[in-house]
Amino acid sequence: MTDDFSRPSILNGPLLPVDAWEGALEALEGHSDCGKLPQWFGQNLGDAIVESPQPNVLIVRMASQLTREWLERKYRSILEEILSARCETGIEIRVESCAPTEGKTRRGSSRGKGSKEGRAEGSAQGSEPASHARVSKRGTVSPVAIRDGIGDLLQCTPMNPKYTFENFVSGSNSRFAYAAAQAVASAPGNSYNPLFIYGGVGLGKTHLMHAVGQEIQAREPDSVIAYLSGEAFTSSFVGAIRERKMDEFRRLYRKVDVWLVDDIQFIASKERTGEEFFHTFNALNDTNRQVVVCSDRPPHELQILDDRMISRFEAGLVTDIGLPTYETRLAILQKKLGPEGTVVPPEVLEMMARMIRSSVRVLEGALIRILAHASFTSSPINLQMATSLLSRHFDDGERAPVRMDVVQRVVCDSLEVPLEALQSKKRDRRSLVARQMAMYLCRELTDCSLQQIGQAFGGKDHSTVAHACRTFKQAMQSDANLDHTVSRVCERIRRSK
Repeated sequence: MTDDFSRPSILNGPLLPVDAWEGALEALEGHSDCGKLPQWFGQNLGDAIVESPQPNVLIVRMASQLTREWLERKYRSILEEILSARCETGIEIRVESCAPTEGKTRRGSSRGKGSKEGRAEGSAQGSEPASHARVSKRGTVSPVAIRDGIGDLLQCTPMNPKYTFENFVSGSNSRFAYAAAQAVASAPGNSYNPLFIYGGVGLGKTHLMHAVGQEIQAREPDSVIAYLSGEAFTSSFVGAIRERKMDEFRRLYRKVDVWLVDDIQFIASKERTGEEFFHTFNALNDTNRQVVVCSDRPPHELQILDDRMISRFEAGLVTDIGLPTYETRLAILQKKLGPEGTVVPPEVLEMMARMIRSSVRVLEGALIRILAHASFTSSPINLQMATSLLSRHFDDGERAPVRMDVVQRVVCDSLEVPLEALQSKKRDRRSLVARQMAMYLCRELTDCSLQQIGQAFGGKDHSTVAHACRTFKQAMQSDANLDHTVSRVCERIRRSK
């Protein structure tokens, strides 16, 4: 004898998923694999919005992120089993989010989509081409046309399936940005909107942006996600003007659920494009659509951009990615190799992490160059080979000399300390930290000897400089905030030289 929940009505035939939902919840309570459901979970699940866009798909929308995670992790497979038995066909449950008040106002109408009238209405609407972004089997996200040829106006770029949160190596230079991106991906539109990430070239901004888009797409497959660069937005805007499709252009962007804009600095200097960006941003932000923006500088340094736009960016969360520390650079190389990859001697990885400081992209490119050379020539990878192979690479940029006066000026500007404090004997904490930091960075970033550094700091002895560098390095290792500050100062020095 079968359980009551698995026996469909003989008179009416198999049930639709929305009609079987409440019975499935009752059956879930007594299921042998569940036990007693927590009261808060059962109540939130009972208030969920349910609808069936297809006969074998049930979309369950809930406002509570915790409830969604519990359903996804603990009970989704059991409910699919119950519904499949009740409806006499395989049922897939998709868990999505909704506004906090949406469940109480829409549940009845959502269930109505399972009725004949609801299905008829859905068929009529289905005669129009789809307006959603789709995810391909390669994991890339791209828009599709809404009507003849209009979709190509967006000029969105596919996501890189390798750019995920799992593949991102987070260090002290990027920990806050990484956590913020994860929070946005788990609750788009509800936390940190807009999210503004800035930092130098090749430090991981684009990686995090792709990770956000792909995580949201995986959680909510029907979300319309548009990722494009500032240059692509400008190009699509100009194309819409040229083809007299501005109405369609604006309508397309108003349908976007998540907007990811890379290299916003390219829009800042273009007056009409900037104005259109401002209005598009406002339309999405005002309807609680998630916006993530990346730039090579913070909002207040985008001086040509409209002040209204800057204030909107700063009303969200602004976070930066600084230069990775030596430990983070080494971890990135080890992650890139993976457990099954070609074995590279530790001393080679340590040399690369020590010598290549300015860009994760350059660091990864150097590793690929070494691996490719070893593969093509069938030669072993060793320190001599790696140093010889990358020496010109270092000379071309990574070891370009930095002047000590640039280091001193940037350190003083960053810590708000007068330049005179570096050459004085003041022992107050602010002056002491600035002096030690500047000495340490002169030692790390310039080709100057300890004696030369000592002369630039008021004629100090080389042993004093060596002691200051050791003391400051130890302080960085024990203080993540100080280490993060140094990364940001290094980035400013790189841009200033």
